[in-house]
Amino acid sequence: MALNDGTFSTSIFSGSISRPNVGVLEDDLVVPTDRPSEPLSERNVVFPKEHFAANAFDRTITLTRDLFNSGVLSVDYGGEFVFERVWVQPLLFALGFIVEDSTHEIKIWNAYRTKAVQTTAVSVVDQEGTDLEYPPLPDTIQVFGDTIYTLTVYQDGPPLQDTTWKLTIDGEDFEIQVTGVRVIPWFLDLNWDQSPIITYDFETVIFTTNHLKEQRRPLSDESWMELSAKFDTSAGNNRKIFNLLAYGQDKVFGLPIYTEKLSCSSIGTISLDVNEDMTYLWNLQNNASFVIIVDHDNALAEIKEIGSIAGQTINFNQNISASFDASKTYVYPAMFAIIGAYSADNLTNDFDSIKADFREFKSG
Repeated sequence: MALNDGTFSTSIFSGSISRPNVGVLEDDLVVPTDRPSEPLSERNVVFPKEHFAANAFDRTITLTRDLFNSGVLSVDYGGEFVFERVWVQPLLFALGFIVEDSTHEIKIWNAYRTKAVQTTAVSVVDQEGTDLEYPPLPDTIQVFGDTIYTLTVYQDGPPLQDTTWKLTIDGEDFEIQVTGVRVIPWFLDLNWDQSPIITYDFETVIFTTNHLKEQRRPLSDESWMELSAKFDTSAGNNRKIFNLLAYGQDKVFGLPIYTEKLSCSSIGTISLDVNEDMTYLWNLQNNASFVIIVDHDNALAEIKEIGSIAGQTINFNQNISASFDASKTYVYPAMFAIIGAYSADNLTNDFDSIKADFREFKSG
């Protein structure tokens, strides 16, 4: 559908002349299709003969603004739902885990048939971590015209994103909410002298039946993963790691699942190849939507959402932004977790050992 010239497509169903029950607009702007066709009446659709050939009711046509203005479609056809208003979509960006910069479109359509509208004001509550790109105000949108404002959400920002942008259009306020949880990549390698301990916690409760028999029942269909491990850090990174642990007390970490370590053979723009067979890696195949790409030696890490896995290739939904050396880079299924208890031991003048416990964090 081309919103600029005020056209959209609809279907005329075979049989006798009747009111169409489908009106397809742009993206989310759809007239419900479960409404039955209605008999022709003076308030419904009128089709003059010049718009149709004989027996041409079973066809698809293009309806334009002229058809409304000339009375081909009555004023009340969809008027209570589609027309004589401004559409702003979407009004909610529930982003889940925020692991990288992302851009999103806010679509605005002037569905008034006879008047232009203006965006006269844009305001925001708790903007940090987001930005909105829009034309200079006032921004005029012509009859049946449309425009797009661009929302950017950054990887850097508050731990919990809860921002509300407000657009004032034709005197009406439209509030657009942006929510999400930011994730801090964890880049330390393990001290393999002590194997990591991964457990799966199922929350249950003891239930007593009417016959005084006790049963254990689950409180959730899902389990929570827990990791307990030791990490070695060099003197140059000690202060950075201690600050990171203190900073991350109320935040979410993107943590490697170290038991499913993969070495890279090559790294592309939006995919990478590994040397190992990934078929039997349970968390990667069944329990992870993200991976974390890590160069432990250079304290470099990036979290990417998995698009697909084929053979020894992992494809991502977004481009890899950091510059990784494949010979020094490893890939792990990612676990999003909050930190529990942690402690540090001095091994030598140059190295410390950090022991930390993590518990999986589930959004929503």
